[in-house]
Amino acid sequence: MNDNNNRQLRDHAGWPVNVGALVHRIDHERIARRAYEIYESRQRADGHADQDWFQAVSEYEARRESEPPTPFGPGAGSSYADRTRIARR
Repeated sequence: MNDNNNRQLRDHAGWPVNVGALVHRIDHERIARRAYEIYESRQRADGHADQDWFQAVSEYEARRESEPPTPFGPGAGSSYADRTRIARR
């Protein structure tokens, strides 16, 4: 096994990065961005924040389900490049 596969993902300060938390945060940011786009498409009419959020989540989940599965998971055997590529989705 390659030593690179055993190294943990670390931030700029050298602290270990929780890849699952990073992926969750990226998902959340993408959903929030889409919810804001929906809000703007209604000329910023207030009172529909929950509806906008749930629509954005629904669209995001539908898009993720339609993507082909990746052969690389964020497990210990994957490389840093694989994990970051997955986290950026």
